[in-house]
Amino acid sequence: FESSIVRDLASPYPKAAEYAERLASHGVTVQPLDLTHFAAELVALHALSLRVFAENLYYSPIDLATFEAMYQPLHPLLDPELVRLARDREGRLIGFVFALPDLMSADGGRPTRVVLKTLATAPEARGLGVGSYLGDEIRRLASQKGYHAVIHALMHVANDSKKISRHTAEVFRRYALYQWTP
Repeated sequence: FESSIVRDLASPYPKAAEYAERLASHGVTVQPLDLTHFAAELVALHALSLRVFAENLYYSPIDLATFEAMYQPLHPLLDPELVRLARDREGRLIGFVFALPDLMSADGGRPTRVVLKTLATAPEARGLGVGSYLGDEIRRLASQKGYHAVIHALMHVANDSKKISRHTAEVFRRYALYQWTP
């Protein structure tokens, strides 16, 4: 696993405009998280997460109550603009990016970085550029909001999401998993 950092927030993902056009032609809309309907949004995020991550190495599904217990405490810390939801023309959630201000990077009381924690695309929407577009949206929004960097956190080295950060990101941390056998 690796974490990488994008410090050049002025440079868009090379195919960002192409992906935006492709998504629009398929009727895909991208909107921020609706904090006034946070409980319903969590239900949709949980359902999509179960489908998207089912085949990921080391993924263990959790029930909705556990998922809600993990994310409910984040509610007051979230900037809804940094959580983007992609929906198809029927309104079904087909992708999301979950990012939040990095409170550990505070300078003068304000975070200087954003952590892109989770990026997910529904199996039926893969190949449209949903993930790349959402990842670039976070870069663009972070830049607009005055952040200095975006961290792409804990990505498996063989994961497709690594493609998004390879253009301007630099790896700053590597992780290894070990098994202890008594």
